[in-house]
Amino acid sequence: MKLFIFTIILIVLDLTMSHLETEKDLMPKFFKNMSKEGKKKFEKLMKNDIKTKGQIETEINNIIINESDEIKIQFEEMKIKKEKFQNKLKTKFQYITSTFPLEAQNIISKIEQVHNNMNITLKQEMEQIKKIINTVNNEIVKNELEKFQSGIVMELI
Repeated sequence: MKLFIFTIILIVLDLTMSHLETEKDLMPKFFKNMSKEGKKKFEKLMKNDIKTKGQIETEINNIIINESDEIKIQFEEMKIKKEKFQNKLKTKFQYITSTFPLEAQNIISKIEQVHNNMNITLKQEMEQIKKIINTVNNEIVKNELEKFQSGIVMELI
């Protein structure tokens, strides 16, 4: 179960970082000032579970193109913050995992590959990562991955 939580953290981390500047309803800050049409399209897109992550990203960019300059700037600022955070986190991941046994490093690498695949849906991503986690039989590897998950949680707190 802890490994599943670890996976959830990796996936949700990417998604939640797009909400660095959020309102109480967890919508990105730029959303508040969007046009009604833009808000409607954005909300509909966020509820869609059959589009790939790449399609969603493209459609978000297409929605933002039709918004005011203020919204475009807020959106770009959010993307920059998200990218900086992801780079910082990736550096920490690499540092932490460099001490892991090779098998644990391979599992993390496989999870990262699935997470970075923009040609799958979020549901497919979860299913594929769950399959990867279910292949872990080595107790040492499980323990290292659980320590990794704990380290991530501490970094986020």
